[in-house]
Amino acid sequence: MPILKGYELRSKLKTDEELNLQCIPYLFFFTAINQRMVVDAYSASVKVFVKQTWFDQLVNMLR
Repeated sequence: MPILKGYELRSKLKTDEELNLQCIPYLFFFTAINQRMVVDAYSASVKVFVKQTWFDQLVNMLR
């Protein structure tokens, strides 16, 4: 994201009282991932994915 990173956006949304009451799913796509990133994401209730190289692979993953 050019302006905010995913975690920054999530933090901003969590500070909004009305939005914080909503059940907003957080899906983060990483180009590369390691175990620490997965642990951090899951502890923040974020589902993580590795970005696919090709569009058709991304579509299949999302299905």
